[in-house]
Amino acid sequence: MMLVSTYVAPSDVEGVGVFASEAIAKGTLIWRYEPDFDRLVPTSWLGEQTPMMQEFLQK
Repeated sequence: MMLVSTYVAPSDVEGVGVFASEAIAKGTLIWRYEPDFDRLVPTSWLGEQTPMMQEFLQK
């Protein structure tokens, strides 16, 4: 789960990116795993998905 304010916008790197809404001080915690929010995708499940879904999740 992101702990800083962010937004999604076009990116020259991958087409779409997540960007900080304000400057972040060095050493600031920006993310932590939150099991009720974040999801882990098993490799076995990923291998069963369409190539488009695999590419999306791998990014």
